[in-house]
Amino acid sequence: MPLEDRDGTLSEHFGNAPLFALATVRRADGEIEEQRVLGNPHRTLEKAKGIRVAEWLLAQKVDALLLRSEVQGKGPEYVLRDAGVTIVHTDERALSEALAHAAPTPSPTLAARGHRATLGEAGVARLAAARATARRGSMLVDDLVQRNVMNVTPDCTLREAARRMAMHSVGAMVVAETRSSPPLGVVTDRDLVTRIGYGADPERTTVAEVMKAPVHIVAEGTSLGTVSEKMRRHGVRRLPVVDERGNLVGIVTLDDVFRFLARELADLARAIDVQLEHEHPVPSAHDRSL
Repeated sequence: MPLEDRDGTLSEHFGNAPLFALATVRRADGEIEEQRVLGNPHRTLEKAKGIRVAEWLLAQKVDALLLRSEVQGKGPEYVLRDAGVTIVHTDERALSEALAHAAPTPSPTLAARGHRATLGEAGVARLAAARATARRGSMLVDDLVQRNVMNVTPDCTLREAARRMAMHSVGAMVVAETRSSPPLGVVTDRDLVTRIGYGADPERTTVAEVMKAPVHIVAEGTSLGTVSEKMRRHGVRRLPVVDERGNLVGIVTLDDVFRFLARELADLARAIDVQLEHEHPVPSAHDRSL
């Protein structure tokens, strides 16, 4: 946690915070085993101090970060989330209050890379949500890519492209000379219908004339957070995935991302349900009759 002073006042800043408090939480019962305060070694830098601080925290083997400040959409967030660090926002102003809120009593817990911190009702919701976002940032496109991708060559006619889409029940195909060559573009069923609707001859017009190009791509090893951001920025639902040589290896779609997020939300709901069951157990019929 970033501190403003050694009295334990939480800082509103991240890169500019003069101090950081590090606490080790015992896995078994959520008790704090060790607590220390370190000076921020990068506070005086003029540029990229936030990123340097994030890298320094990773070197300290930090699992989770409690912040009063916002780092969403900034460089430090990407560094930390890509490393699997959980980021949780706190409204507490004092270190002691923040730690007490984070680990009040032994209870079912959510873990982040080895250490566990127990939370109250509001805390478990924030931490579970943050972990879902962290997994989104650290999960790679390799885990979602559809490798059995359909492709058409640039000289394929619109009629033939439509026939292949119907045969394979797909709404889009990557335009490439082969399944393992660099992608040249993407063509969708809507592209075909729109162009034919404007009078194009499906027997003579080729895919090269209607495909979306230049094509937006992502490389293997790209984080899912970067994939979703690229889709949003360019307004596309599909991104061809390429290897280190730029050759086509598959495709990732917005539907793939949605399915992943749906699973994360389901995990979040289960985590909250478990926590609530232990904090507010349902009385038995016998107890209710007393």
